[in-house]
This record gives sequence, C-alpha cells and structure tokens, in this order.
Amino acid sequence: MRISALVKFWVAIISIGAINAQAPDTYKYEYYFSLPFRESPYVPFNGLYPTSENRAKNKNHFRFKYDDQGKLLELAQMREGRLVANRFSNNFFMTVSRISFEYESNKKTLTYFNFKNESRDVDGVWKSVYTLDDQGNHKSLIYLDEAGNEVNNRWGISRYEWESDDQGRIIEKRYNVDGELAMIRPRFDFYMVRLTYDENGYLTQMDNLGTEGKLVNNSTGVSTDKLKYDENGNFIQWKVYDSEGKAVVGNLPGTAGGRHFYDEYGRQIKTELFDLKDELMVSNWGYAYTVREVDETGNVISYRPYDQNRETIQIGESVCWQKFEYNEVNQHTEITFFDCDNKEVTEPRQNISKAIYKYDKDYNMIERSYFDPEGSLVNNTMRGYAVEKYVYGSTSSEIDSLRFDANMKRIN
Repeated sequence: MRISALVKFWVAIISIGAINAQAPDTYKYEYYFSLPFRESPYVPFNGLYPTSENRAKNKNHFRFKYDDQGKLLELAQMREGRLVANRFSNNFFMTVSRISFEYESNKKTLTYFNFKNESRDVDGVWKSVYTLDDQGNHKSLIYLDEAGNEVNNRWGISRYEWESDDQGRIIEKRYNVDGELAMIRPRFDFYMVRLTYDENGYLTQMDNLGTEGKLVNNSTGVSTDKLKYDENGNFIQWKVYDSEGKAVVGNLPGTAGGRHFYDEYGRQIKTELFDLKDELMVSNWGYAYTVREVDETGNVISYRPYDQNRETIQIGESVCWQKFEYNEVNQHTEITFFDCDNKEVTEPRQNISKAIYKYDKDYNMIERSYFDPEGSLVNNTMRGYAVEKYVYGSTSSEIDSLRFDANMKRIN
C-alpha cells in the first residue's frame, strides 16, 4: 500500500472508528480499549476496540482528541475521567499517560506527560518531531532532549528516515546521535528495513536490508519477519525466515515464531513461542508461554511463565509468579512473590516476599517497605534497608529520604 493510501485509511478511521462526544469547543473525542502493535513509529496512532465514554469509564482506555479538521491533538490513557499511569500497551510508542500533538507547517511535535499531567521524558526523550511531506506522510522523526538537542532514545536511536519504494513499501533507516546506522532495537540487529503494510495499515512483513540496502540475514540467521492479525486488528502471530525464504529459529526469543492471545477488550493475556514444527519450545526469554491475569480495570495482577510441557517455570530460585496490586491511578501498592504451590515465598535476590508502597494525596511515594512471608519487616539485600520514607520540599523534585533497617533503626 502506498503512503498516500495509508493516510486515506487513517482519515477513514477517524470518521467511522468510534462513538464520540462532540464538545462545545468543537473538539471530537473517540474512545478505545486498546492500541495496535507497532514495530515502527512510521504509522500514525489509531485505536482498537472502539467504545463509548460511558462504557469505557471504569476501565483503562485510550481517549483520542481531534480538532475540527480531524487532526489528532491528544492521546491519553484514562479511567474514571482522569489520567492514569500507563502500565501496559501493545504499542511500543505509547508508554506514557498522555501525548500532545502540535502542528506547524510541515512539522508535527509530540510532547509527553505523566498521569499528573506533568511534562516528562521517555528515557531521555522530551519531544519527538516528525517532518511531513505534502500529503501529510511521515518523512522523518528526530528525538530531542529537554534543551532541544538531538538525543538517543532507550534503543540507541535519535533519528528515523522513511521513503517509499516502487511497490509502495516503506524503507526505514535509523541513526544514532553520531550519525551511525542503528539497529531496530538492542540485540535485534535489523538495520535498514523494508516495511510492508496491508490495506488496513498493519505491518505484515519486515525485511532486514542490512547496511547496504540488500536482503541479508542478521546474526541469528533471520532476514524476514512475517506477521498476522485477527479481525479486530490484534497482532496474533509472527514467523521468521532467512534470506532464502526458509523458516528458521532466531531473533531475540530464539524461536521460529510466536502467537499472542487477547481478551474481549484487546488486552494481551497469553503468549506462546514455537519451534519449526509449530510446537511449544522454551525461548531465550526463559519460557514457552506466559499467562497474564487481568483485573476489571485492565491492569495485570499476575504473570506466570510455563515450559513446553505446560508446567510452571520458576522465574527465579523458589519463585514461580508474582501478584500486583494498584491504586486508583495504577501505581503499584503491593508486589508479592509466590512459589509453584501458590505460597508466599522469599525472593532470594532481594530476600523479600512482599513490597508495599504508600503515597500521599498528590500521589508522591512517601514510603516503601519490605516483608518476609510471616509479615515481618526484612532488609532488602539489593537496596540495603527495610523501610525508606520520603520527605518532599516545595516541589516533587526536591526529595530527601530516611532509611531504616528491619528493627526500624535509622541507617545513615
């Protein structure tokens, strides 16, 4: 699909995608429970599982705000009418609570905010600035720090460049601040890539063109990823191939591919990794499949890995799974470790079985404390204390902390 067709698709989505509320100020709002998977920031944001404001209210959801010309002005994760911490998203490029979009000539600037609506960075990136062509397609993207200087993101990328080939596929190049060609992600050594999108704007194939612009295998013997989606737009499967088109085992997980499964709101609840015979295999990630339990709000409250025989795998010595609890803005309030018999157990690296976090009325953390399975305070061996209390100055950035051992004796 050519770039211009891709833009027309997103315009269509805006017009028919979801039930919206027309505000008196002429802004238009659309609500979705999920976002599609994105391997590249080339494709504009859109939503999956359209809903109404009222139906979405008590669940984590994404609100899209548009101006009267259909330009996206804001993307926010919300619940009960307020911003919440973004704990999980299928989209690599929406990891904060809110993104604002500003337009000027052929530029589009994205600015990032936390659940308190404070401007913040994403691993050092404060703004993302797109350059657009005459049809509104993305031509390039540069990451800026707080001072407006080009900066690498967490993947070692500071700049993207895109162009279309004669078949309408997108050629993507990435660079770091030193002007060197960068891989797509750390330990995923696809350099220049060719991206093939279907009529719905979903990535169906990604080819590694190396550093010379020719199809080539990476260090694990893979040149091509092929992806599939379900009728809702969920990314449900990938398989990897070498430059001769032969199915192989490789890339980060060290498998022939994988499958994702989703609930009725588009929340990813299970992942399977498989071998060349399409059978479960333990990946480089340490498991053959994982199951996430999700609460009514959409937060992951437990995570359990399994082997190829569907037996629970320990994620650490004696620990098989974790349980998470949250407050009303998705901050963690408790994290507890369990063994394979569902008994609370000590996680040996930290020497704790539970961590409890407390916050003030402004959602600033005021205390973190650690406990053993009997509920007694215990020193976290990785942190060197059992309790840490925080004291704030006139702003949340002015912080002092007091640390105590398991007997509540002050630690200097």
